[in-house]
Amino acid sequence: MAFAHPLWSIAEVVREVMIQSADEHNTLAKCAIVSRALSEPALEVLWEKQQGLGKLLGLLPASFKKADSGADVQDQFGNNIESESFVLYNPIQEQQWSRLVYYAGLVRSFSGMEDAFDGLAAAVLIQKLNGRALFPRLKRLVWKRPFDGAASALLVLCLSPMLRNGVYLDVLEGGMGRFRHYSRTGPTAAEYAYGTALQLIHSHAPKVEDVQLWTSGFSCSVARLREFDNLRVLTLRQVIDVALVFDVCKSLPLLQKLDIYVARPDIEPEPEPVQPAIPEFTHAGLTCLELNAPPQVALAALEALHAPSLRSLGLLFEAYEDTWKRCTELIASRFADSLRTLDLEVEDSYHDADIGISLHDWFSPLYTLRELRSVGISSHFETRFTITANDVHAMGAAWPQLEDLRLPTVQDEPLLELPITLLEVLVT
Repeated sequence: MAFAHPLWSIAEVVREVMIQSADEHNTLAKCAIVSRALSEPALEVLWEKQQGLGKLLGLLPASFKKADSGADVQDQFGNNIESESFVLYNPIQEQQWSRLVYYAGLVRSFSGMEDAFDGLAAAVLIQKLNGRALFPRLKRLVWKRPFDGAASALLVLCLSPMLRNGVYLDVLEGGMGRFRHYSRTGPTAAEYAYGTALQLIHSHAPKVEDVQLWTSGFSCSVARLREFDNLRVLTLRQVIDVALVFDVCKSLPLLQKLDIYVARPDIEPEPEPVQPAIPEFTHAGLTCLELNAPPQVALAALEALHAPSLRSLGLLFEAYEDTWKRCTELIASRFADSLRTLDLEVEDSYHDADIGISLHDWFSPLYTLRELRSVGISSHFETRFTITANDVHAMGAAWPQLEDLRLPTVQDEPLLELPITLLEVLVT
């Protein structure tokens, strides 16, 4: 008679094996029927991450099925495709419901971005739960559904006090308006939907620490964030008013990371419109800022920001040399004592791509940042920077604790005055 190795009696080892096999669903499914020792950890991993409600509703075969929605739906190429929706066709059987509740309790991460749903069937599920969370152990939620769709009502099912690690909200505003936030002068219905969603989230999951929204950032959509006292990471996409975002962040005492993408047209006007000054924003706990914005907005944000604990800064914008010089001067004057990591993605509004740009002329103000450990200067469209031996020596002297350096040099032939041995000055 064969006996299992004693190693398989150690729960931590068994779970780690299952985690390492997370992408092998067939293997996990087989483990789930071997023995209790393997079954429970295998099921935990199998159900830990779920996309849509399809698998769970498959546990209610006597009650739910998919049916033709009768709607005209086209794919991204304009072709007509069949559209199906989950519908309730019989009362829910208690035995099947108990199985669903058990497996839903294993879900830790849920992505609600699929599955068309009959609104009345959604109402039955909400009634059936009677105020309880469908996913009582959920830690991360990705919600990408049209705000005006029937399935949007299901958001409340996913919320529980355990939800802390992250909430990503995208109410999928239709048409090209989704990508034209920059032209808005007032909130759309979708912006109000974000405010409603945040109200729901806070009432059911007030300890959320990480929130990401695809929103213009009007008051109706982001003001509710002030109530999230535990928020540590905030990511906002398509923002049109950085000043309002900064004002909201003043009410978030535990905020550590702020990531903002500012909406703008595909072709930015020249000259860039004058950016009004942003009121001073002071946050003692902010340690990381990522900002992708038009140059004048980025400069105004840096001028407004007072963050004595800022350790990491990432900036991306397209601008002429004088703007980038002003940017590096601001960074050096504001964050010399605290900054450890600096990432700049440089896009030069140049007219002649063949003219090299002096790295020293643009970035020498950064040499006053003596505490830097990581410096990254990249260029998505190969802005041509020339680097000299003096530049390398200057960086070595300015950043004695440097551990990571990435530079966008574009030179057709290796230069004799820049031998690889020159890098020794950065490590000695």
